[in-house]
Amino acid sequence: MWRVYISSTYKDLKVEREAVREALLQMHLIPAGMEAYNSSETPPLKRCQEDIATCQVYVGICAWRYGFVPPGETRCITELEYEQAGMRGIPRLLFLLGANAPWPMERADLDRAQVTAWRQRLEQRHVIRAFATPDELRANVIAALSEIIPRSDDGADDIPALLPYLPDRGPQEDAIEQALSNDASHPLVCIVHGDEYQSHDQLLKRLKEDTLPNQLQLEVAVTAPLMGWPPDFATYDELQRLLLRNLAKELSLGPQAPKEKIDAVLQALPGPALVHTYLLSRDFERHGARLLEAYLQLWQDWPELRPGRRLLAVLFVQYQLADTRDPLQRWRLWRLNRQIAGWFKSPGDTTEPVYGALDLSRFDRVMVRVLPRLKGVTETEAETWARSAQVTRVCSSAELVAEIKQFYRQYETPEIPMDTLARKLRSLLERHCRKETLA
Repeated sequence: MWRVYISSTYKDLKVEREAVREALLQMHLIPAGMEAYNSSETPPLKRCQEDIATCQVYVGICAWRYGFVPPGETRCITELEYEQAGMRGIPRLLFLLGANAPWPMERADLDRAQVTAWRQRLEQRHVIRAFATPDELRANVIAALSEIIPRSDDGADDIPALLPYLPDRGPQEDAIEQALSNDASHPLVCIVHGDEYQSHDQLLKRLKEDTLPNQLQLEVAVTAPLMGWPPDFATYDELQRLLLRNLAKELSLGPQAPKEKIDAVLQALPGPALVHTYLLSRDFERHGARLLEAYLQLWQDWPELRPGRRLLAVLFVQYQLADTRDPLQRWRLWRLNRQIAGWFKSPGDTTEPVYGALDLSRFDRVMVRVLPRLKGVTETEAETWARSAQVTRVCSSAELVAEIKQFYRQYETPEIPMDTLARKLRSLLERHCRKETLA
C-alpha cells in the first residue's frame, strides 16, 4: 500500500490537512505527516526527512503562511520537505490556495514576502492545482493521485506512467539526437518552448527515462537536478550567482559552492547530467531577451568537460495562457507570448513574427539548440501511438483507435494539448486494460 506524505504549515491548514487525510484513506492509501508524531528527541526536520524517505508520493499544500525556519537554515521546514522529496525522486503534487480565495487574516503572515516568493517558485516549477475550500482540495487531491497511482485490482497497474505522454515528440527528440551526435567539450543547451499545457514536466521525464538512455545507449541513470529560477534579482551577475546557488543546493552542496565544485560533482556522476530550468512568459516582462542571454552566458563560461562526459542544460519556456476575463490583460499576455516565440524563430519560419531574434552567434563555447515548439497532438499522431508496440504490449483492444477518433470529433480542433490528451489516453488505457483483464 502506498504512503503519501502531507506537507504544509500546520496551524493555518489543520482543516485542509484533515481533508487530504480523508481523501487518502478513501483511496486506501497511508497518510504520513506530523499528525502521527509523538514526543521524541529526534529533531523535527530530521524526523520529517526520514518519513519522506518511506513515502511514494509527496502532497504539498500552501496558503499564505511560510512557516517555521529551523536554526541554521534559511528555508522553512515545508520547503525543506519539498526539496527532500525532489532529491529522492518522489513525485510532488502541489496545491495552492487560490490567489482570490477568501482567507482569514489571522491565518496569514503579516509580511507575505517570503510566502509569495515560495508560491512563485512552486508555480514556476510545477503544474499547480488551486483550491478555495477543503472540499475542493479533497477532490483535487483524489483526481491528481488517481493519475499517478496504479490500480492493482483492475489490471491498470501494468500501464507505465510515461506511456500516455508518448504521442509524438519526435521533432524535439530528433533535434537532441542530432546535437548529441557531435563530440563536445562544453555543455549542450537546449531551449524547449511551448504552451504551459504541453506537459513540459513529462517531456523532461521522457528525456531522462526514455530518450537519452536509448540515444546514448546508457547502462546508468541520467541525473536531472533542478536549477531553480530566482524570484528576484538586481543585476544579471546576481541572476547567474543565484542560479548557481540553487543548483548547488539541489546537489546537496553549500549555497556558496563555486562553479568549479558544482562542475566537479556533475562530472563525477556515473552517467550524464541534465540540468533543467523553468521560465514562464511573465518572467520576461521586466527584462526581455536579456534573461536568456544571461542564462546562456552562464553556460558559455562553464569549465571544459572531460573527454566522454555529457552535460545537458535544458531551459523550459512555458507560454502562459490568460485566465482572466479582462480583454486587455489577455491581449498583453498574447502579445508577450508572440514576442518570445519570435526570439526563437528559425530561418525560413513564417509562422511567428520577428521581434528581434535571439543572437546565438556570440555563445561560441556552447552548443545551443532551440527545439521545435511543443504543440498539441494531432489525431494521426494519437492513432499512431495507439497502434505502437508500447501500447499493444499493454492493451491490444482495437476499440482504442475508434475511441480516439471519437474524442477528436468531440474536441473539434486538429490538435489537442498534451495535458488534456494524456489524461484521456490514460483513462482509455485503464478502461480497456480492465476489460481485457475481466474478459
